Amino acid sequence: MKKGLHVYMLFFVLMGALIIGAGCDPADDPDNGSDATAGWDGGQSITVTDGDASVSVALDGLDLYDCSNGDCVRLSDVVDKSAVTDTPDTKYYNLMANDGFSMMDMIIKKGASSGLPPWQDMQDGYLYDAGGEKGIAVEWGEDTVATQSGLGFYQMSQMDEGTIEIFDDDIN
Repeated sequence: MKKGLHVYMLFFVLMGALIIGAGCDPADDPDNGSDATAGWDGGQSITVTDGDASVSVALDGLDLYDCSNGDCVRLSDVVDKSAVTDTPDTKYYNLMANDGFSMMDMIIKKGASSGLPPWQDMQDGYLYDAGGEKGIAVEWGEDTVATQSGLGFYQMSQMDEGTIEIFDDDIN
């Protein structure tokens, strides 16, 4: 009798786990390597340039990620969508706001040794809607040149209609 009861209990536990597991969305599962959810829906765009190539990239439809400032899109996804380079992992990136403020210009002006963000930093850099005059702003992950430098000019805003410039070499 006890053995039969255990079999039934095991059956119900396994069925319950199967039913609960069937309702999981793979995009929400942190173990599957993706934390992306539905796409950006704001109408903004950013220009991506590499030498003479220049493409305006609509942010609409890009995967959303959960950042400390809310929903955001990955900077690397913007570059990928532009398709202006086949080798993004060998490049360096400058961000220029819609008012002309350039991260690279500030690095040079301040004599900072931190340099431009490489590709791995772009994969841990995000755009989010800061609202108001700030518009689309940038948030960086902990292990990026921007965060480790402690320099505020990497924290860009007004990136809606701004530019991501791609360079073969760092400026340092």
